[in-house]
Amino acid sequence: MKKTAIIILNILTGCFTVLNSLVAYGISGIGEGSTNKLIFLIWIAVWAFGFVLQFNERTKMIGLVITFVPVVYFVYIYIAAFMM
Repeated sequence: MKKTAIIILNILTGCFTVLNSLVAYGISGIGEGSTNKLIFLIWIAVWAFGFVLQFNERTKMIGLVITFVPVVYFVYIYIAAFMM
């Protein structure tokens, strides 16, 4: 059960991170004279790094925490935008 929950959690956080990163990258270049900001695509790499760390038993917990960093960032951005 625990292993299944971690797999589902990784799928959900991965989809959430990739989708939001691609949308943020696309939206960042909409303004007149602006270019797309590649900084949003770094969150995909952060998530992938945490995902890879989960394969080793010693680094599984820190990998799980790292996979949540992009999710927390995007949720914070949503809450900040909603409060404006």
